[in-house]
Amino acid sequence: MADYDFKPELIAAQRDFLTAEARVAEINALMPRPTAIAAGEASIPDELRQAREQAWAEQDRAIAVLYDQQAWEGIPQAERFKARMQLKQAAKS
Repeated sequence: MADYDFKPELIAAQRDFLTAEARVAEINALMPRPTAIAAGEASIPDELRQAREQAWAEQDRAIAVLYDQQAWEGIPQAERFKARMQLKQAAKS
């Protein structure tokens, strides 16, 4: 696999995405069960709803940077999956 020289902004965006993704998972774990909501036995507290919306917005901001076509220019389409996996590893280190 080729080594790619990612811009610091791209690595930061990947870190931001991973952080937001983990935050969404944490928030989702605190949510009431969908069946309880449907049965009227529970509702989503406003604080959780707002926190989840904020985390989703953070994910969206990171995705906008990660999927900017200029960031991937020069990397052949066939190699982009490998490059994305390498970016994910770079963000984790």
